Amino acid sequence: MSQQIIEVSFEDFLRTGDFGAIHFGMTSDEILNLLGEPDFIFTHSKSKRPTGFEYGDIELYFVSDKDNR
Repeated sequence: MSQQIIEVSFEDFLRTGDFGAIHFGMTSDEILNLLGEPDFIFTHSKSKRPTGFEYGDIELYFVSDKDNR
């Protein structure tokens, strides 16, 4: 599977919170649609939903139990 390349500006991240095309409030499904299958999926025994994704050296975590954002 080919990986999606996303350009990231750390200045923009510090200013806006956007990490390239990724922004706060995105759901796990939106991340999957944007980046494809992660290298690793973090889970918690009490939840059926993923708690985070790992793409190479980048880890993304979801903090909302309600809708996995």
